[in-house]
Amino acid sequence: MSSIQLLKVKSNQEKLSKLCQTVKYHFDRHERLLIAVPNDEVARYLDNLLWRFPPESFLPHKVVSKESDFPIVITTTMENLNRASILINLLPGANPICLQFDTIYEIYDETDPVKENLSRERLTAYKALGCFSLKA
Repeated sequence: MSSIQLLKVKSNQEKLSKLCQTVKYHFDRHERLLIAVPNDEVARYLDNLLWRFPPESFLPHKVVSKESDFPIVITTTMENLNRASILINLLPGANPICLQFDTIYEIYDETDPVKENLSRERLTAYKALGCFSLKA
């Protein structure tokens, strides 16, 4: 069973900040991390963001579509390409490969009612998939 970590956000700036801080936290601990994104546009945006964060440095990572030994990977595929134990899910729905990870980070978006409802729907879907140990 996977543990779901909620990153509650009330603004887009807070969303980007918490996302980058979470990546840095696991990078500093030498842990493998997979970031699932819905499309190439989001992959490029996140790629650029991580090369600029933190401001005095950057977070080394790769955007990949095939297996990689790199510790931080951004991908649009539904595969655990770097054998990570940690997933940051930026897909609009629950990640169907959630049971392959010990920890899953989900953005719980409170920036507007529609996004908050989508966040709740993802949590319901994770419960249905068997990933139901929630930590706020």
